[in-house]
Amino acid sequence: MSPDGSRVADQAGAFAIQIRSAGTGRVLRTLDAARPINVLAVGPNGRQVIAGDTYGQVEVWNGTANLLLGSPGPPVLDIAYDQSGRAFVTASAGGILTVWDAADGRALISVNACQSPGTPSFSPDGSKIVVACGDGTVRVFQAATGQLLVSLSAAGVGVVSAAAFSPDGRSIVAATNAGETGYVQVLSAELATPSLAVLERIAEQRVPQPLTPSQQQQYLNGADG
Repeated sequence: MSPDGSRVADQAGAFAIQIRSAGTGRVLRTLDAARPINVLAVGPNGRQVIAGDTYGQVEVWNGTANLLLGSPGPPVLDIAYDQSGRAFVTASAGGILTVWDAADGRALISVNACQSPGTPSFSPDGSKIVVACGDGTVRVFQAATGQLLVSLSAAGVGVVSAAAFSPDGRSIVAATNAGETGYVQVLSAELATPSLAVLERIAEQRVPQPLTPSQQQQYLNGADG
């Protein structure tokens, strides 16, 4: 759906996208794709439409003009824009995350994220990307470089199907499942920002006060016991 809620994009067959009026359902425009469509998204400006195909490429429409990006490979599973609309990220069945410049279609970074990646999501400020992984982890990458910042394990499950940052960027919400049972878990995103202030706050939360004699020996003197 467009940001103003006036238009909806939906798939019409393997090679077409229809732009409809949200109020009446009337078809306003049809976009013809060069490859079979697997997933699509509408940009925050409401004018750009992107689709990931079953052959691993990305097709971008800006009005009537369109671009075919990338090289053939594993299917594109998911697409997500950052809040500014200046970049978007794709996740492929091969485990690759690619960040693209939404204006000119350049691939900015590409990283081997994990096996069976789920829906990726940008942090509110666009500096990080979180992705759900089929191995039960949630991984956070730096959007500009692709550096892995942290890998968080979801508790007691085998698969994390989706993950996203909270609006304030301080938490990560993960959708997890084990068999027929589904869970929603909230994880701290502060571990993906290991500044001294954050590390001190985490240490204060995890080390009880006051310390017992044995804890003083362990924490302050570096002893193993």
